[in-house]
Amino acid sequence: MTLPGRITTPRLVLRVADKGDAAALLPHFDNWGVIRWLTGPAWPVTLAGKQAFLADCSTLGPFLEEYRVIERAGQAIGGIGWGYRRDKAAMAAGEPELGYWLGEAHWGQGIMGEAAQALVGAISTLPDVQALRSGVIVGNEASLRLQMRLGFSVCGQRRVMSNALGHEVDVIETRLALAGRAKAG
Repeated sequence: MTLPGRITTPRLVLRVADKGDAAALLPHFDNWGVIRWLTGPAWPVTLAGKQAFLADCSTLGPFLEEYRVIERAGQAIGGIGWGYRRDKAAMAAGEPELGYWLGEAHWGQGIMGEAAQALVGAISTLPDVQALRSGVIVGNEASLRLQMRLGFSVCGQRRVMSNALGHEVDVIETRLALAGRAKAG
């Protein structure tokens, strides 16, 4: 079972991204205020790097990495994704990771909460997904509050390499159990 190509909310469209979305996302993503809260991307962000990431995500295989563009009024303003990140243990447990970012001009408007709630709701219908994992770099209180509103709970803390910062950072790990939620299938 897979998710629909487009998930809609009253204000947003979450659609599967492709390499061609890199140019539209880059002005929002190439922002230190955004990147400093993410562990994966390198700094500075390049168009070629964003294209390579999107091309990799669009190659669905046994270690699914699905990335979606968040659109508002037809404009790309952020990204949200989920997957097993090539983690066989997470795949065996049915516990993929959720990640997201939003262009700084769109913060504080409830957009990410709306997008994340819609994607989590769609993922919760997949019979093989038992829980979602996520995390936030220590200090990113807005993202942690968002996850708590979605029902995630703190389950640990670990050190993770931040490619943008060039050193390890403390990440608060979170988990949302999906057991007991209505499953389609």
